[in-house]
This record gives sequence, structure tokens and C-alpha cells, in this order.
Amino acid sequence: MTDQACEMETPLVGDNESTASDVKISSTVVRVQQFDNDLTSTDNLARADQGIDWQTVSPLDFMSEAQRVDVLSGAGTIDVTLALQAFRDSIASSTIKRKGVIPAGTYRYAVSPNWAIQNASIKAEGEVRFRYTGTGDAIVLNADAADAVCFTPGLCYNVTMGPIIVEAPKTAGDAVSSVSLHHSKLNFIVHGCGSNSAGYRSRFGVLNQIDIKVTPNQEGWYLNAKPKYGVWLDRRNAAEETAYCTFNNATLEGVEVGAHLEHALGNMFMGGAQEGCSQAGLVVGAASRLNKFFNVDYEVNTVADIVCGGYENEFHGCDSELYTVIETTGKRNKFIGGVYQSFSVAQSATDNKLIGFDYNRFNTGGVLFDGGNRTRMASLTNSGSGLSHDYLPGSPYIIPTPASGAEYVNPTAHDITISVTGGSGVTYIGHNRGGGGSDVGFTSGQVTLSPNDGLTILYAGAPVLTAYKR
Repeated sequence: MTDQACEMETPLVGDNESTASDVKISSTVVRVQQFDNDLTSTDNLARADQGIDWQTVSPLDFMSEAQRVDVLSGAGTIDVTLALQAFRDSIASSTIKRKGVIPAGTYRYAVSPNWAIQNASIKAEGEVRFRYTGTGDAIVLNADAADAVCFTPGLCYNVTMGPIIVEAPKTAGDAVSSVSLHHSKLNFIVHGCGSNSAGYRSRFGVLNQIDIKVTPNQEGWYLNAKPKYGVWLDRRNAAEETAYCTFNNATLEGVEVGAHLEHALGNMFMGGAQEGCSQAGLVVGAASRLNKFFNVDYEVNTVADIVCGGYENEFHGCDSELYTVIETTGKRNKFIGGVYQSFSVAQSATDNKLIGFDYNRFNTGGVLFDGGNRTRMASLTNSGSGLSHDYLPGSPYIIPTPASGAEYVNPTAHDITISVTGGSGVTYIGHNRGGGGSDVGFTSGQVTLSPNDGLTILYAGAPVLTAYKR
């Protein structure tokens, strides 16, 4: 096109009121109709060389020339809080949600807009940094807030946002905080936030896809603002846990606890790492259940790799080089495959399953300890000694002989063989199962009991019972 002015005489849509404004497009001046409920026009739109697109909006549309230069240069020294809020409001106020496009640059701001806008798509193009200077949460997606845009109050769906690098100081709160956000896709890289806060914290969220990296390994912690937690999953109210969300290759490094699941249900961590943490790579609280971890790397943690106090959680093919423990509250958890160093099942932990993994991986004294109730083991291998076993290795042990005619029940999750020797006047040894019993046909010898099987002996003088784990 040559330099010329062209005029659009009629509104683009229906009978909406409109005003006219000149918009420079490269060397061409196009006279466009601008709707009263759309953007406030400027003479030099940053996206002008792309043409006019009524379906997209950028934070640059709401900035002065000096602000735009500062943002696009990457300096991030001029506050653009109001521009980000106007950008957010423009998306939120449109009946059919516009696509928000955030050009590469550094955006310095003191107050986060509330990005809980149902059906909003807020895409970052290139290297986008949100440099937060306030004391609250750096990125807010809160469906409970008054300015949230939700079809059903208190429930926000279908938000897509990122990828965005978040830089916040020690005095800030969480880097990214979501409340009642569902069916959404988030992508954030956290380089710093509050020293007692989380890189990402969820209070009630269902079926979200979360790409999150909380790490100093890329550029160090921004202003030395090391978070306490990489990820914290929690609830809003009772029965409103963070549930069935997927974390793709979550990289949680160099914090105090990589991932803390306080009230979490059925979430899935696919790959990634929870490593280099001063306390633990992962803590699963007593109220968290049915979460699954696949091929997660745990290394260079200081105290423990995995601390699991929840129930019915599953770990598949995970790689641990320090210490893993199922706490006293842990029930029916499964550790399947993978490689571990030391592994402990605490007293009162119940019905947990350890299947097909190697331990003592470095042959440096890594141990397997079971103090739990009915822990089931199968196909475990001590990498150092080469011993493969389906039980906890150990010496035979003496069982207190029950009174004549009383029943001893196998309390373990394994078969055990009981050797009955000595005593006097032994007239009957019975093997019991499911409420019934039968005479084994001898008065001394060995009887193998499956879990919950019983043994009854009639005698005058008590025999000695010696148990062998199988």
C-alpha cells in the first residue's frame, strides 16, 4: 500500500456506537471505527505493524511510550501496574473473551491483577518477565475475589496463562497463587518469591495442567528470594482439595521442601525433579491420598527424599539416593519399581506395599526397615549384596506361645513358617483359615501360615514356637 488515508464509514458490527481515530500502520494511516467498549486508542500502537485485530489485546496498548520502551528493552525499571490492570480489565470486560498477548519484556508492578477470568487465554510471546515489587502474591488467580469473572461464582474454569518468568522479593507472598481454579493450563518459571511462601500454591483446583519450574539453577534466586516450598497443594474448604491435576516435568529445586501435599487428591506428577532441598524433596501429608508419581528424580536433598504420611498414594519408577520413609499415618501406599538408598516403614504404618525396587543402591549401608503393620514386600533387591527377597530379611524369632486351645494369628502381610518344638502333652496342632480349622496330623514340626491364618495347639506343657519369614 502507498501512503494514503482510507475511511471506514460504517461500524464493523451491528449498530454499536463508534468513534473514529487515526491509527498509524507502518507508513500507512488507516481510519478505523473504534467501539466504545473496546480499547482506548493511541496513535502509536506497539502492534500496529501487525494490523488491527479486535480479538487480541496487549498490555502495551495501555502504556506510555516511555513505559513501552522500558518493558521491551528488558530494563523493567518503570512501574506498569495500572497498564497490567487495564490489560486484565479489557479481557475481563469483553463478552467473548479476547486473547491476551504479552510481548517479550520485563513488566515491573506492585499489585497483581486477578487473572481468574473464565475462558481467558493470556499468552506470553518470547521471554516475558513479571517483576513484582509488592508484599502480596505475585500472580493471583482467585475465583473467590469480587473481581473474578466466573460463570458460577466461586468457580473459575478454562484459564490459559504463560509461560511467564516470575521474579519477586523475599517480602512477597507466593509467586503464583490459585483459588478454585479448574480445567486450566498454567506455565510459570519462578526465580524468586517470599521466604515463607511457595512457588505455586493451589487452594482447591480440579483437572488443571501445571507446568511449573521453581529453581535457582537457571539464573540464581532473584534478589536471593528463595521460596520455602516449590509447590504447595491444599484445599479451600472441607472436601475441596486440589484434585486430579497433572504436573508435567515439574522442576522443584533448591528450596526447603520441593512439593508439599497438604490436602491433595489424585494428582499426578509426570517426571521432573524434587531435588537439592534443605529438608525434603516431597512431603505427603496425612490427608492426601491417591496421588501418583512417575519417574520423579530425588537427589541432593539434605534430610529425606520422600516423606509419605498419606494413604493410597503410588510411586512408580522413582529415583531416590537418600532416605524414604512411610510415616505412622501412612496406609496402603505403593512403591513400585525404581531405585532407593534407605527405606523405612514406621511403626503403625499399615498395609503398605513395596514391590520390585532396588535399595542400598550405592552399597554404602543403605537399609530397609519395616516397623509397620502388614507391610507387603515382593521382588525387592539389595543392590549391594545382590539378595532378592519377598520379605524383610532377618533371623528367626520366638513367638510367645498362646494358652492351650487359644489361637495365634499371623499378623504380617507375608507367609511365615512356624516351627513347633518341645513342650509336653501336645495332642493337637490345627491350621485355621476363614473361621475353620483342620488337624495338621502331627504334634511337632513346621506349619506355614498365610496372612491372617491361625494356629491352635492343645498341650499340657507349652511348646516353643519359632517363626521364619518367607
